[in-house]
Amino acid sequence: MYLAGDGVYNMLEFDLLLAVPAKMILACKEDLEARGLQADEGVIVPENFYLHLVKDMETEGSQIYTF
Repeated sequence: MYLAGDGVYNMLEFDLLLAVPAKMILACKEDLEARGLQADEGVIVPENFYLHLVKDMETEGSQIYTF
């Protein structure tokens, strides 16, 4: 699961995020910093967030949901 933009606010309800069947949760470092948030334990904050996102989007069988 990729959290970008205001999506990083979903970490405020981290217990609900853990209920989602995701292999890993990644958050955009710049979006966290812009909103004054810290990543919870178990959340990956890669240096190249959008590179990881695009690579996963290109993977066959991947599903993309935005909201």
